[in-house]
Amino acid sequence: MRSWQGVARLLVGCLSLGCLFLPASPLFGAERYKDFLDGLREPERGFYDVALEYLEAMRGSPLADKAFVATIDYEIGVTLLDESRTLPLVERESELEKARVCFQKFLTDQPQHPLVTSANRHLANLLVERGRLNKERAAQSGKTSEERE
Repeated sequence: MRSWQGVARLLVGCLSLGCLFLPASPLFGAERYKDFLDGLREPERGFYDVALEYLEAMRGSPLADKAFVATIDYEIGVTLLDESRTLPLVERESELEKARVCFQKFLTDQPQHPLVTSANRHLANLLVERGRLNKERAAQSGKTSEERE
């Protein structure tokens, strides 16, 4: 009987020790937002609408830490920019404009954030995307040379 008690104590001790080596975030229920967002935004999945809803929901969520809340406008801009690449020409311009507004808001609200350089790079990419959009519009058949200009 005593040997079973010893085995039980050893087992409980090993399990307790093993818990110390588990990653901290699952133990404390921390939100793994970046992995989740990246998974939603993968081009193969393309769940941009779900990603946008998630970001808006997390804006006021108690699960979201302050560092994440500070980047929500940036993440919305990235999501809109990614989504715009999958849309038809007529819808692309409005998505690019929404993304620009989000990046500008992020830059205004968080001027010292480490993602400022990335946000500026995305704004530059928006200009490139708009140039491509205008080029595609001009190349459409049925346009006169004046309309292409």
